[in-house]
Amino acid sequence: MALPYKKSEAKAWAREHMKGVTNVIMPSFTADLRALNEKAIRFDVRRCIELGFWGSLVVSECSTTKDEYKRFLEIVIDDTAGTVLDATIPGGAFSNPPDKGWKVNGLGTKWTYSDLSTSRIGGISQVVIQNKSASTPGLVTFTVTGKKGSYAVASTALPVTAHIRFAASGQECGDAAFSSCTFNKPGSTLKCK
Repeated sequence: MALPYKKSEAKAWAREHMKGVTNVIMPSFTADLRALNEKAIRFDVRRCIELGFWGSLVVSECSTTKDEYKRFLEIVIDDTAGTVLDATIPGGAFSNPPDKGWKVNGLGTKWTYSDLSTSRIGGISQVVIQNKSASTPGLVTFTVTGKKGSYAVASTALPVTAHIRFAASGQECGDAAFSSCTFNKPGSTLKCK
């Protein structure tokens, strides 16, 4: 069967997009080894996302039955569904080098993270957080811009939801469910409001 692309095109795509570290997720079992430990599996999946692994190999070489392996895959897929990007942007003022960091405007209402380096976190080149509570109490807006990352979002998955955390403790303090998201004509930019 002929593929709809050339081998050289597949290699070029892989070289551009398959960058980073991958890992392996093995099924965890309850202490008595009688059942899958769903809570532990979900922890493993979330930890892999948190650590920024590019991908994960889900293995069955752990004496799992066919039904256990099917359930294991269902848990992994369920816990990763909808995750487009999970990245931790470090704190600290902008400095050159390393060509990355945060700047704040004179009013203290807008914070901009810029990464001009070639080793961007998740391909993120800029994050802008703006406090607009002077006009709308409690309103904070944010924009994330990325280049040369992999941010696959199908039009059937719109609108998207974004979660943002601002504390060293990692506690979520912002959540945005967008009512409207649209792609530009080439499909390279997604804007949500």
